[in-house]
Amino acid sequence: MPRNKGFPERGELVVCSVISVKDFGAFVTLDEYNDKEGFIHIRDAATGWVKYLRDYIREGQKVVCKVLGVDPSKGHIDLSLKSVNAHQKREKIQQWKNEKKAEKLVEIIAERMSISLDDAYDQFANELIDDYETLYGAFEAFAISPEEMTGRIQRRMGPDLPGRCQGERGCPLGEDKRDLGA
Repeated sequence: MPRNKGFPERGELVVCSVISVKDFGAFVTLDEYNDKEGFIHIRDAATGWVKYLRDYIREGQKVVCKVLGVDPSKGHIDLSLKSVNAHQKREKIQQWKNEKKAEKLVEIIAERMSISLDDAYDQFANELIDDYETLYGAFEAFAISPEEMTGRIQRRMGPDLPGRCQGERGCPLGEDKRDLGA
């Protein structure tokens, strides 16, 4: 579930899904921005002259684009496909996939805590994003340093983290604190 609100910034790389290809350009949805709609003009699809845009992109395809301009008042997002090189594309796709995995982990934690996904973001995920820039970055830091996660849980639950989780909701990640990285 995408959690970015608002609009992307100029120069940012975004993952998009092509929804419609016309003679003059392509309409896409920005997967990371709650499916906001963007537009790739035919001149920004590829270097050189483009006769048939469908030779370069097609409906249903995932593409990485660079944001050329944003007009929030009109809801316009202008994108470029040709401004993204192969290395940038691979890196952005990998970041996007990693973040999707981290979002899935938040879904699993929410389910185990018997709370809604929105509540999970309100209770801990948004804070992790603020502190680590991405959910994946937070979970990666916890994997490298489990004490960091234990410290966060202790600050939330109190200084004496029990050997087994207490309370009506139980442990978000498992039955005992060993599963929490302790």
